[in-house]
Amino acid sequence: MSVPSHKCLEILSAVGDAFNSPVDTRELLERTSRAVVEHLGLKGCQFSLLSQDQQLLDHIASSGLGEGFLERGPVEVAGLADVLEGKPLVIPDCRSDPRVQYPKAHSSEGLVSSLAVPLKTRGQVIGVVQAYAGESRDFSDTDVKLMQVLAAFCARAVTHSMFHKILDSATAAIRSSLSLEQALESVARLGATIFQIAVHLALPITAAMVVSNVAVGILGRAIPQLNLMALQLPAHVATTLLILGLGAAPLTDVIARTLESATGEAIGAVLGVR
Repeated sequence: MSVPSHKCLEILSAVGDAFNSPVDTRELLERTSRAVVEHLGLKGCQFSLLSQDQQLLDHIASSGLGEGFLERGPVEVAGLADVLEGKPLVIPDCRSDPRVQYPKAHSSEGLVSSLAVPLKTRGQVIGVVQAYAGESRDFSDTDVKLMQVLAAFCARAVTHSMFHKILDSATAAIRSSLSLEQALESVARLGATIFQIAVHLALPITAAMVVSNVAVGILGRAIPQLNLMALQLPAHVATTLLILGLGAAPLTDVIARTLESATGEAIGAVLGVR
């Protein structure tokens, strides 16, 4: 049986009102499931999200379903493989279909036929919406498309809520662990540590350049007839490379020790740890 056009408008209007109301995500999904049940003449509707290991479905909101059914036990995703691939799934009789994990619970709740569509965002399935009929029902293409549209809106609301919860948690953690005074002190310590690293790394190069300048000066005094203007740059480079080459081994050890100790200091400065 296909959904009449005026019923589609009624359910979309009810869901639109829920989205425009100042309610949290759970209440939004409960209102949506209530609209689905009332306007489509169904027995119940349930929203579930995938667990972190993506092996179970966690109940988040529903309408028309009793506590006994909702608490029937862990719901595995094995019977909803098509839905996890982004496809709708129609089960004509939940009381005997092998894909249904708890057929007795469905029978006790008076659930016969079901339609499941994925909650999907950016191509990734994050949950499932299941609509249940209390009698044998042949869900039409219009039914499926309507549920898919509702699922798309709800998936966006869920991901938006998740993002803000993560952002709020991170902000609260930062505020509780680091005061303004500590943050400013950490920035100052980090700047001092970076300057110290720069000085330690520049000292050997600076010393080599000073020695090369002295060597070129002595060479100019010893052999006045040399054209120092032409030889100065190559002499500087050659002398600097010679000094660095002779001191490569100890210089490498100094730089390694400097970086090793300074890295810990820099991390400590960022985290505000002395």
